[in-house]
Amino acid sequence: MPPGNDEARQRAQKRAEAMETSLEQSLQSERDTEALLEKLDKLSHNLFELAQDWESVNPQIATRVRQQEQQIRALRAKVEHLGEFEADEAEQIMAAIRQALKQARGEQG
Repeated sequence: MPPGNDEARQRAQKRAEAMETSLEQSLQSERDTEALLEKLDKLSHNLFELAQDWESVNPQIATRVRQQEQQIRALRAKVEHLGEFEADEAEQIMAAIRQALKQARGEQG
């Protein structure tokens, strides 16, 4: 095997390892995003129930609590949207890893 080919293989292997690390970070971020979405869902549900409790006692407080609930729902939507971008990025990283591994093994691709 020519020395240049071995160097190219090592570079491809290092690139694949770096991309794999990036993928692992993206997957952890995805798990963190899912956990955050669950917490936001629980918080908005609790705020909804709190607003119902306050409705008969003090409608003004109930209105403020409903506004907070809506803010939490809007925040959740933004987090979910960002999570979708991260998922797309993870898919691109996986494809790049597969390609780099093929190149490291000397396959055409």
